[in-house]
Amino acid sequence: MSKDFAQRLRTLRKESGITQAKLGQILHYGCTTIANYESGRNEPSYEDLIVIADYFGVSLDYLLGRTEDRKNDLAELMYCCEEISLAKVLRMIEVYRK
Repeated sequence: MSKDFAQRLRTLRKESGITQAKLGQILHYGCTTIANYESGRNEPSYEDLIVIADYFGVSLDYLLGRTEDRKNDLAELMYCCEEISLAKVLRMIEVYRK
């Protein structure tokens, strides 16, 4: 894994205003896990990467340094699906009103 992950994790954590220990506690990791990730001494598993990306609401590509776009496409897709479903419901209401 690249230095990008370590730097991005540190940046996201600091932007959130939490300590390494607090983030470790929130994510149910040992007290030094976040420090080791941020220093590059250890690398998270695939499953842990997903947990971290979901916690900060960013894509895995952003977390791993593959893009500058922080957007979590899954969250956006879910939002779009909700909008589509809502639109269908509203159309059905209009049809039944006629």
